[in-house]
Amino acid sequence: QSNFGITVDHYVVIDFGGFIKVVDILGGIEVDLPVEVDDRPSVYFPAGKQILSGEEALQLARARTNYTDLERIDHQNLVLRAVFRKLVDPTVIYELPKLANSLQDTVLTDVSPEQILTLTTLLQRLDEDQILFANPPDDVITNDDQYIPSVRQEMQILRWDSTFLDWLTRSLWMDAAE
Repeated sequence: QSNFGITVDHYVVIDFGGFIKVVDILGGIEVDLPVEVDDRPSVYFPAGKQILSGEEALQLARARTNYTDLERIDHQNLVLRAVFRKLVDPTVIYELPKLANSLQDTVLTDVSPEQILTLTTLLQRLDEDQILFANPPDDVITNDDQYIPSVRQEMQILRWDSTFLDWLTRSLWMDAAE
């Protein structure tokens, strides 16, 4: 809200350990990488379909040494889509109570248990194409390297202006109404 002037109605924050638990309880997730993700020496994922454990899914979502923030968003979107596909898989519905119980210490939210129950029943009716997984297009955000004294190194800096804010607003509200 302070960066973009956008009010958030509800939030769910999950820590890394909780994310790993979610993916592992779901039995892993299947991703189809269009190209390899080579962030060695930390991680390497070949192109193509593969089943990832919770730890591997987190590594893919966080690969950053050889990738820009925008590329990392693409990886995170692949992971989130895969988690969604698992959550709506009818064979996974029996794991949802176990999933909810295991996350109590790793999730921060303002959503009530009743709202979560409603959401889980609505998940089965939701199609992946109805969820917006977005990465800003190149023409609404710029990036460059800048020396950051506090970390004593050059880092990629993303810059935006009203063009980005207009895109963000359209992506969140207008496109959903169409």
